[in-house]
Amino acid sequence: MKIIFPSDSNLDQYVSSQQKFSSIVGSARGYPFVSASGISGNQSSHFLARVEADVIAQNPQTCVAGFGTNNAAWAHENDISNATMTSSYISDMDAATDLLLTAGIFPVLFTPPPARIPEMCFRLPHLVDALATLCDSKSIGFVNIYDAIAGVAIESSKASFLALYLADPDKHHLAAAGHAFIGDMDWSAIPAPNMPTLGAVLDETHNGSFGNVNGGTFRVVIPTAAMSQPGTVTMERATFQGHPDEPITFSKVFSGAQSSGANASSLVPMRINGQTAFTVPQGGKITSDPYPSSGGPRIFTGHCNGGSGADRLSAKTSVPGVATFYKPGDEAACLSVSGFTGYSGYLSLVTEIQTDGF
Repeated sequence: MKIIFPSDSNLDQYVSSQQKFSSIVGSARGYPFVSASGISGNQSSHFLARVEADVIAQNPQTCVAGFGTNNAAWAHENDISNATMTSSYISDMDAATDLLLTAGIFPVLFTPPPARIPEMCFRLPHLVDALATLCDSKSIGFVNIYDAIAGVAIESSKASFLALYLADPDKHHLAAAGHAFIGDMDWSAIPAPNMPTLGAVLDETHNGSFGNVNGGTFRVVIPTAAMSQPGTVTMERATFQGHPDEPITFSKVFSGAQSSGANASSLVPMRINGQTAFTVPQGGKITSDPYPSSGGPRIFTGHCNGGSGADRLSAKTSVPGVATFYKPGDEAACLSVSGFTGYSGYLSLVTEIQTDGF
């Protein structure tokens, strides 16, 4: 399973791969493989060429594409009318999506963001409206990031301009805040991936508790010896259990590969129904959205912020090889840590891990 994000420089510039909205969205929708391919200066004609040359060859399940900024810039610089600009743009996007649909790849098109360049503000809305009409006529996915960003513009008199705090200083690329904002939008236009057969590699019944952990960071380490892992694993999901006496609330939880002790070599955010902050109900269980598997020894790390009434981890004690670590404060997203106290034999929070590969 793969989702691919061909786009212009709005996708790739100025932020790390973890900060890009393509990574945020792909993970939230449950795709274990996300390709975020963007080349500065691309127009819709380049997208059409990329679809023919290499997008289809990557065999994605879904293609999420965003172009138009450079079409508008080219039209402005060469005194091309809005009508001609829009006609050329839609012709390219129509042909590209036809190729994708013929190849069995579902297209989702997102609009260009607004820009803080006045000349662009008179051109981009034409592309946005035409793209919406195209997607509706073909019953394909459409996400309007233009209107979403314009709606939070700081200067209400210039509502079509890219909000200052979302923009890079160059006035039209996205800053990290812009990528985060777009990543948190409604991307339900992207279909959920076809789930492979998942099997349990860890399934334990809790018999104790670990806490209290409010305001602190916990880390649960599960060695491969504790799991009946199959050969090739690409994705997984985990089930969390709440303490019988109270719920447990997190601001964030990550899964990744343990390097040593409480340290991780990689981490990916975990989500419940697309949300990174969530509460495990008292005495109940919830299962995460699918996420890319790290393989090897697993580490789960989270920050608890639910107050004294929602701060105890359900646990199973005396489990060989596993351990729970704790430290006050929020270090959930850190790879290398120090000062954590370890408690061997405590399998906290996690009751089951399911993976593909069966």
